[in-house]
Amino acid sequence: WAVANPNSKDLHFELARLELKINAGATCIVTQPCLDEEACAKFWNEVSQRKLLQKVRFHVGIPVLVSQNVAQKWIQLVGMDPSLEASKNLMERVRFSGSESANAEWIRAIDFVRTHLADISNPGTKHGLHLMPLLAWRRIPKLLDLV
Repeated sequence: WAVANPNSKDLHFELARLELKINAGATCIVTQPCLDEEACAKFWNEVSQRKLLQKVRFHVGIPVLVSQNVAQKWIQLVGMDPSLEASKNLMERVRFSGSESANAEWIRAIDFVRTHLADISNPGTKHGLHLMPLLAWRRIPKLLDLV
């Protein structure tokens, strides 16, 4: 198993590292959560064009964002610049902590997967989702009911 960061500042470097990991024998790639939707869309487009989805299983990180504190922690963990527009937009979307904000972000993340990652969300594939409930694991059963 290996990891990849679709939010990476340097897409070409991240993809080159990903291909090295696959060529070295990785059979499954677990990604950081897609927080910067534009960067992630570019990442997944490249992954698809390079036919990497056919070479290994991918488990796409899906964050559970219940507050700005959690969002800030994820921004830090994935190495995003807090001053980026994507970071600011994320912080604005989770400005109101609580279940409505968490539910909206959960649905947004699932919709991103459905829109940009058809190869992963199709039934019968070996790919999957990796739920990342940083400080919010108790929300998982309720969020699963929404999809």
